[in-house]
Amino acid sequence: MSAGKSIAGGAIAGLGRSEGMNDKYPRGKLNADDEGELQMRIGIQDKTIILDFGKQVVWIGLDYYTAMAMADKITKAAEKIKPKG
Repeated sequence: MSAGKSIAGGAIAGLGRSEGMNDKYPRGKLNADDEGELQMRIGIQDKTIILDFGKQVVWIGLDYYTAMAMADKITKAAEKIKPKG
């Protein structure tokens, strides 16, 4: 995908404005590389699901509930691009 550039800015269907990093640590700082809470937008462009973090991201950490919510949102987006037949 993109090398550190946000692909959107609101141009992708279903994507709102990304807030990027906000330096909050809802569950404490995980390790020295933890840069804080990350905002994400999920959208669809050309039958492709786009996860837009608004900045370059090396890794993300998710608790159970956040992982399940993210999986649900990705699954719902996938249903929208499901091939017919």
